[in-house]
Amino acid sequence: MLLYHLGVSFEDKLWALGDDSPNGWMENKFSIGMWAPNLPYWHDGEVYHSGAMPVLRSICRKHKPEYLGRTLKE
Repeated sequence: MLLYHLGVSFEDKLWALGDDSPNGWMENKFSIGMWAPNLPYWHDGEVYHSGAMPVLRSICRKHKPEYLGRTLKE
């Protein structure tokens, strides 16, 4: 939703839970270029993040840093 809100173009990949087919997550997770892949993940140039909070922070840091607050308390 954050990417849509910011107007950032992206490719949304979906995997079915328990899908053990050649197109499933378990068959593809180590081919995306991360040493410890998890869902969700974000790849932007040479930067990779996995996990919800690191992904959201990375997107905000690049596209809308004011969403992260001005101080640590915010």
